Amino acid sequence: MTQFKYLNLLDPMVSLGTFDIIFCRNVLIYFNAQTKTDVLSRIVKQLSPDGHIFLGACETAINLSVPLETVSGQHGVLRPKKI
Repeated sequence: MTQFKYLNLLDPMVSLGTFDIIFCRNVLIYFNAQTKTDVLSRIVKQLSPDGHIFLGACETAINLSVPLETVSGQHGVLRPKKI
C-alpha cells in the first residue's frame, strides 16, 4: 500500500510509523548542516533496523552527526549504523 501525505520535515514524525525505505531526494540541499542533522535524526527514528534511506545525487550525510552509514558502493544510499 502507498499513502501520500504532506509533511514538514522539521516537525515530529513519530505518528508515521516505521518504514523499510525512505526517499529523501533533493531536499536536504536546501538546509544548513544543523538542520540536515536534525531532519536525518528524525527520519532515522522512523526507519526499520534493516531499512534504507535514498538521498539525491548532490546530497550526503558525511560530516553529519547521525547514526547512519553509507551502503558500500551505493552513492546516496544509507542505512542505520550497526551497534
